Amino acid sequence: MPIPTKQTDETNEEFIERCMSDEFMKEYDDNSQRLAVCYAQLEDDEERQTDFPNKGDDKKISLRNSDEPQFDYDFAKNIKEQTPEIWKAGGNIRGNEAFMLWGRARDGQDTEAIREWIKERESWIKRHFEDGKQFKGDTEPNLSNVGGVVAQIKWGTIGTLGEQGMKDVILELTKKLEGKKEENQVTAKIKKALENKVEKHNEEIKELDLAWNGRTTYAELVKVFERGVGAYNTNPGSVRPNMTPESWGLARVNSFLFALKKGRFQGGKHDTDLLPNNHPVKRMEEIIDL
Repeated sequence: MPIPTKQTDETNEEFIERCMSDEFMKEYDDNSQRLAVCYAQLEDDEERQTDFPNKGDDKKISLRNSDEPQFDYDFAKNIKEQTPEIWKAGGNIRGNEAFMLWGRARDGQDTEAIREWIKERESWIKRHFEDGKQFKGDTEPNLSNVGGVVAQIKWGTIGTLGEQGMKDVILELTKKLEGKKEENQVTAKIKKALENKVEKHNEEIKELDLAWNGRTTYAELVKVFERGVGAYNTNPGSVRPNMTPESWGLARVNSFLFALKKGRFQGGKHDTDLLPNNHPVKRMEEIIDL
């Protein structure tokens, strides 16, 4: 019969009390000897403790148990492969190694190097969470100021901009480097289609007794449309066959309008930052973050 070990929900005092009265410990006639053995076992247990995700915790070191959500890996991979000039703009000291280890961790590999990186990732994003905050204002991204966001992406983390905000920064810079202006994506035909969708949607929700503001605007749908076009260009693997950038952007708009009206998405969630504060999806996200 082995020496007792401390349970995860047990205080040190509770463990010592249980250890002293354990059947195995009766082999030690002297109480002081029993106490010494129990304290030695407690120290061994503390040395084996993972301190993950926070000091004092003892969860298995894995991305699943991390307190920090993962960035969209496929989006990150497409930056690396399709826009190497942006990829090289930040995180070149440790970020490239971090991205490699992130990929291996996602594949299920479990080595000491990966576990050490996962623990380091936990503290790294806390130090670099505010990187990219300049883009909350009117600052336009360029290769000299986007490094912090790129580094966050390489580490597989999400900073103060949120995942979609980080993607928007990269997509805007991508368009700039390709010489595309913002307004060029919205042709006269698309503009008319979006205006019609705004009018039709806002008319339909008049008849609904929604607990949230379900109205939309042309500017809001333009943003959703352009994100759809950006996703088509940077993550083609997620696009259904026989779709064009414009049709994919409009499909995203339709999905967003459905969620705005019904309070839920039919498929995967997107553009939740554009939903009204009291929308069910947004409220659920806030509860999960608590």
